[in-house]
Amino acid sequence: MIAHVVVPEGLAIATDKESGQCLLSDYYEAVLTQVIHSVPLNGQVFLAPGNRFDYPASEEQYAAEYLMSKRPDLNIFVPSDISHPTYLDTFDNAIILRTWLQKQGRWPLEKVNLYCNAPHYLRSAVLFRLCGFQVQSVIGCRPKSVHRKMVPRLWFYDYPIIQSLYEFTALVYDFGRWLVWKISTKKLLLTNKKMDY
Repeated sequence: MIAHVVVPEGLAIATDKESGQCLLSDYYEAVLTQVIHSVPLNGQVFLAPGNRFDYPASEEQYAAEYLMSKRPDLNIFVPSDISHPTYLDTFDNAIILRTWLQKQGRWPLEKVNLYCNAPHYLRSAVLFRLCGFQVQSVIGCRPKSVHRKMVPRLWFYDYPIIQSLYEFTALVYDFGRWLVWKISTKKLLLTNKKMDY
């Protein structure tokens, strides 16, 4: 069975700033719209953990509400009981989802279709594969138009050239983080093996 994994793609600020209402970004909504149209009846959708941006709920929680309102038939999985005080980037999205799946006894997922914002395509594909996800295809999405203002942390989404530069730099940074994680994981396995003897 193919699992459908969604990479978080930001939140937006409502035009009425006094309301404090938080919305999905146009980019994230475009990704979720693709999920709505692509995933078969009763399909499994895993929402990778995202950020709160000082709102009452996190990216994946808003996404789950949106998907449930449009496709109540879907089996939507949202990681819970996860604490992350710092900003999550794509490496974190992948590794925290993997850790949660392991705790739930659902790891590894057999085959994965990965959904993300189009400029985020390469980084998402590389990092989710490096973190052990059996990614069969990556579906990069774009909104037809952009109307909502992004949260300040993700301002670069509205500037394609700047986002491309950001994605390249972030891929190098995240690859370094993955290497550190891989080395520390191997050291831990070796330590555990020595303790078994």
